[in-house]
Amino acid sequence: MYRHWKNGYYADTGISFVVGESDDPMKQKVCDVATMAFENAIAKVKPGTKLSNIGKAVHNTARQNDLKVIKNLTGHGVGLSLHEAPAHVLNYFDPKDKTLLTEGMVLAIEPFISSNASFVTEGKNEWAFETSDKSFVAQIEHTVIVTKDGPILTTKIEEE
Repeated sequence: MYRHWKNGYYADTGISFVVGESDDPMKQKVCDVATMAFENAIAKVKPGTKLSNIGKAVHNTARQNDLKVIKNLTGHGVGLSLHEAPAHVLNYFDPKDKTLLTEGMVLAIEPFISSNASFVTEGKNEWAFETSDKSFVAQIEHTVIVTKDGPILTTKIEEE
C-alpha cells in the first residue's frame, strides 16, 4: 500500500502481484480476479449510483470466478484525512446501505479477493493480515473521484 498527499489531500493505492515463477496458478488467479473486480467496480462509479453497487460488482466478480471476497477489509472515503466518509466501501452487497455517490466524492476502492477465506485477522504487525486457512488473497486499490463524466483514477499510472 502506498499513501501520499498533495496540498493537504491524501491518495491511497496498492496492488498485489506475483513475483517470479509461481508454483501455484491460484496465486496469479486471485491477482487477475482482483483486477477484474476493480474494473467492474469502477464501472459503477457515477453520481446518483448506490455505493452498495460497488460491492455488488466486486462480489459478483469473485463468485463468477469461484473465489471469495474478504468481508472485514474495505475501501473508504479519502480527502483531508486518509480515512473519511464513507467509512466503508464494502466488497459485497449490503441492501441496507442506501448511500448515493455524489459528484466530487473521493473513494479508495480496494477489492480484496481470496482463494477461500472470507475474513482476515491481524498478523504480527499492524499491516500484516492472515487468513485462518492460509488462503491466497490479492488486493488492488486506487483513489477514485466521482464525476458526471466518469471516474477519475488519481493513483493509476498509465503504462507506456
